[in-house]
Amino acid sequence: MPKLSSSLFVFVLCLGSLLAQGVLSKLPPTPVLEMTDEMSGRFLDAAYVIIPHPEKALKGGEDACFLSDRVLAVADGVGGWADQGVDPSLYSRLLMEGTRNAAVAAGDAPVNPVMVMRAGYDHAGSILGSSTACVVAVNHDPQNPLSLKLQAANLGDSGFLLLRDGRIIYESSVQQKSFNFPYQLGGYSSDMPEHSDLYEFPLMPGDYIVVVSDGYLDNVFGDDLERVFRNWKQGFDPSPMALADTLAHFSSIKANEQTGLSPFAQEARAKGYRFQGGKLDDITVVVARVKNISQSQ
Repeated sequence: MPKLSSSLFVFVLCLGSLLAQGVLSKLPPTPVLEMTDEMSGRFLDAAYVIIPHPEKALKGGEDACFLSDRVLAVADGVGGWADQGVDPSLYSRLLMEGTRNAAVAAGDAPVNPVMVMRAGYDHAGSILGSSTACVVAVNHDPQNPLSLKLQAANLGDSGFLLLRDGRIIYESSVQQKSFNFPYQLGGYSSDMPEHSDLYEFPLMPGDYIVVVSDGYLDNVFGDDLERVFRNWKQGFDPSPMALADTLAHFSSIKANEQTGLSPFAQEARAKGYRFQGGKLDDITVVVARVKNISQSQ
């Protein structure tokens, strides 16, 4: 199982780009079955798991993400670009690279999720491709310096969920122009980071923040997530890595089902399409557990 090295900021490297440049040309291509990493900081313990679409495993999929002590982000490269000979992973990874750089540059100052997403958008520039994006920042609450708050910007059909005591108490909404056509940055899209839906919510120690690509959301209902979490809570609080790994693999199992009703199938039927079972896609799950504020001083 390939595992990327831990650091304060973790970025999914562009394996497809390395292959294209011939850097790995002397080695036989090996499918990337899963990418993981984790970190521990002042505000958050966090981890991620990426399971690429089986047909995209040689390049590590087309999702990208990073995590840090205060910022969690996911980008999902729009796969339709492959029909035009463009690698969809290049845009999503550049977008996350620029977002990460801006988050690092913020230092201890509050992180504005729209501003760091804008920095990622500018960093990607005019490269062909497009991507959805969800950026979640954890900042001190100015009204109560001993408390933390979640501030998020979501553009497209990635998203986040906030769990407290085994229940989803807050979640983002999907932005779509029409069925399966999400808002997206880059390419010929007129969408901008400033078009993101914005969210703000107070955090409590022990809360879990789950940031995901649509490969997860299309296959897992909220009730399923709560049931998985409650099974963990019967014994002890799951680590972010354990929960991310469990949720990613649960989503992968659901994505491979040929029958039954998934969230994607439910929406498709509501729009008049015949569809059943899960929807294969790259699956990215980032999980963070909020620390006690006294540990972050």
